[in-house]
Amino acid sequence: MQREAFRLQQHQSYGGVRGPEWDAWQAGKPIPPITPESNPFQAKTAAWTAEGKRVYEVVIVEWPLVEYVRYALAIIPMCAWDGSETFMVDRDVHPDLATLTEDFWMFDDERVAVMNYDENEAFVGATPPELPIAEYIARRDLAMKYAVPFDQWMHEHRDQLDR
Repeated sequence: MQREAFRLQQHQSYGGVRGPEWDAWQAGKPIPPITPESNPFQAKTAAWTAEGKRVYEVVIVEWPLVEYVRYALAIIPMCAWDGSETFMVDRDVHPDLATLTEDFWMFDDERVAVMNYDENEAFVGATPPELPIAEYIARRDLAMKYAVPFDQWMHEHRDQLDR
């Protein structure tokens, strides 16, 4: 990556997400801090953003929120130290987002890695895209058309989140 990395996250649950943060959240306890030592990927992201590279994602949510999404909403602010940006969008409000059915990473509008998951929603690896890069640029642009920054989304949905 020379300039930017974008991720589209549209699954509502991810199997295999376990660890001290998940365990604490599940038990209703304070989530331990996410640090460069506890999360090497966040450390790498922090290094990229310190170099002036943009790392951002759109998280598509569906209502009612499933357990994993509620957990993610608690974790996202804890990762803000890495300099990445998280945007949120409700699939139910924007029907054309139904066409976004793959998670992927895109680097510099030139390379795409499609994220693959097994029947238990656990990550099994990334593969090159089957479609042209222009299709993934269009998918990113569609998601970003409706997405709002995480803090704004949380503010706009605070009444729904309390239920």
